[in-house]
Amino acid sequence: MATPVYIEQAVAAALKASAEVGALAADRVYPLKLPQGATLPAIVYQRVESTPDNTLQGYGSESVTLALRSYAQVYEQAKELALAARGVMAAEPFRAMAMKEADVYDEKIELPCVSTEYLVQQSGGYDHG
Repeated sequence: MATPVYIEQAVAAALKASAEVGALAADRVYPLKLPQGATLPAIVYQRVESTPDNTLQGYGSESVTLALRSYAQVYEQAKELALAARGVMAAEPFRAMAMKEADVYDEKIELPCVSTEYLVQQSGGYDHG
């Protein structure tokens, strides 16, 4: 059985490989939450939801909503990082649509953050068999 490649893994790899994102955040791209003491700026990604496309031929693709949160010590850096990430998400192979974006001050960790949700199509399905 082949190991499935989830869209969020591909997005994380593309963000880490991006020169624009790398100039700001190096390879600091994390799943689900910002690690305690992490160097900033950094990006956190999370699958918000996914909707499978079930057909008579079986499971083939799904629409995935991904959230990217860009953290920095200062608001302007968080905005700049979010814009760099948007470039990665808009390009091939993702061609993701930014659905909503919000400027947030994360009270728990006392940092500015730009949170952007993207709609991405995961093609090819997964081999669960």
